[in-house]
Amino acid sequence: MIPDQEKIKELAISYFEGKIHLKDESLLFDFVSQSKESESLFRKWEQEWLREHKPSQETLILWDRLSTGYRCRKKQLYQERFSRQWQRQLSLLLFFWRLNWEDDPGRMVVMLL
Repeated sequence: MIPDQEKIKELAISYFEGKIHLKDESLLFDFVSQSKESESLFRKWEQEWLREHKPSQETLILWDRLSTGYRCRKKQLYQERFSRQWQRQLSLLLFFWRLNWEDDPGRMVVMLL
């Protein structure tokens, strides 16, 4: 590997780890956008890094906390949505029940049976 490519690979690894500086990120993406070969090389480094990378204990704890929070929020949003749907349906039912009750109270008794 030529020296410049070695430097670019180091930048790519910093990028994959989320530790790259903005100036270096710009250099990395200038390299990647130069040609299809550069992009392929970047993807190759990415696959190597994914195979070899072992996240730290701190990263695993933070990831677990993030995914737990996401699951809790998703459940909360689902419950809120279900509650709003239930309220709308109940409101419509009461609205039509009241309309029918005012028109013919006896008919509503038959509808409920």
